[in-house]
Amino acid sequence: MVFSSIVFIFGYLPVVLIGSFFLKKKIKIWNLFLFFMSLCFYAYGEPCKIVLLLFVILLNWLAGILVDRFQNYKRLLLFIAVMTDVGILFFFKYYEWIANGLFRGFGIKLPLHGRTIGLPIGISFFIFQAIAYVADVYRGKTKPQKIFYKVGLYISLFPQLIAGPIVRYTDIEKQIDDRKMTVEALSDGLERFFMGMGKKVVLADSMAVIADEAFLMCGNGELGIFFAWLGAIAYTFQIFFDFSGYSDMAIGLGRMLGLRFPENFKYPYKAVSIKDFWHRWHVSLSSWFRDYVYIPLGGNRKGKIRTYINLLTVWLLTGLWHGADMTFLMWGGGYALCILLENALRIDERIQKAGSRTFHILYTGITFFVVMLLWVVFRAENVSQAMQYLRTMFDLRRAEESFPKTVLYLLEYRYELAVCTGLSFIRMPEWIVDTEVYRIGRTVVLWLLFFMSISYLVKGSYSPFIYFNF
Repeated sequence: MVFSSIVFIFGYLPVVLIGSFFLKKKIKIWNLFLFFMSLCFYAYGEPCKIVLLLFVILLNWLAGILVDRFQNYKRLLLFIAVMTDVGILFFFKYYEWIANGLFRGFGIKLPLHGRTIGLPIGISFFIFQAIAYVADVYRGKTKPQKIFYKVGLYISLFPQLIAGPIVRYTDIEKQIDDRKMTVEALSDGLERFFMGMGKKVVLADSMAVIADEAFLMCGNGELGIFFAWLGAIAYTFQIFFDFSGYSDMAIGLGRMLGLRFPENFKYPYKAVSIKDFWHRWHVSLSSWFRDYVYIPLGGNRKGKIRTYINLLTVWLLTGLWHGADMTFLMWGGGYALCILLENALRIDERIQKAGSRTFHILYTGITFFVVMLLWVVFRAENVSQAMQYLRTMFDLRRAEESFPKTVLYLLEYRYELAVCTGLSFIRMPEWIVDTEVYRIGRTVVLWLLFFMSISYLVKGSYSPFIYFNF
């Protein structure tokens, strides 16, 4: 089940909200109700995989209790729990890729070779949340939760179950036992949900039309330089409004239920460096890798060489987290090299010293350019297509190819491109945001956006969220 679907909006969500309204004064029953409804949400799309989700919940619930109880063996117990979680993720996400690669390269035939291993939706997200819970218990950042359904609710909570944001147990531990469902929270949550839905259905899906056409043309050898740039810009907007739209919807749903989830995007395309970009983009993932991989590996505390190795390791793992393909490794490795280069050139110090707005605009433009090129690698079906697409972007000999189509698509989607640009780079001043006129206008626009999104869904112009693949 997906948020931007008629079944969810007019079926599932009303049941959850009405049930929560009647149970809001009985927190224990309310939590059990939400746990059950979250399992139903997951089972709607993949009923067989519900067993896997329940196993992960049970495993990490027991692991948290055992790690706290047997202090002399807590490192071993943590290792067993984390390796089991990682093993599950590895099997479903990477085993088929590795088995096929070994067979093609060396003729080695592993068990289950040739069989398709279905990827459980959202497995990367709920596995990472489970690992974070056990690791935080090990570090003493939180007490182990002895009530099974509370850990189950944390891991399976439907707003963030299948595409994040990656929520820490410490973020919502108190909220599980003490939260309020109010009219104000419901109103705020609905508006945030409408905003996310509009980003996804109206903007991201419109950009997807351009991006899909560009990569299709690249595969057919019909792509020219102008449409290549248009396609790269379109995909850069598509993935942002697709994923930030989902995060807005998840945060809005949580708000309706009295829960507050952390922000996942902070105007990432306004970043003045690659490092700054990852402080703004998919914040829950980058902070997860920082806290549970980079720092445990030693961070930057053990010399330059070790720091470089740690950074490269984290970024290759970040690439692999997104999928089993060489393009994702290239994408992660590209970010590692960019950050290492920024560190060597002391870009952070240069930015701080550069008080001129012109320099900030320049750094922002360079960062956006690099991010866009790496998104091309991310989107490509294979390394060969990625290289071909990038070459086309700088091949002036192909200036005439697809030029009429470029003009046609620019005219067709000029409003969507303009809105995407504005929302990506322009932030409303606080003195405008705080006015009553702005608040009323914003509410009206969001309701109109909601009805527009519903009309798109009814027409069947919806495409799945990109991050469902991860």
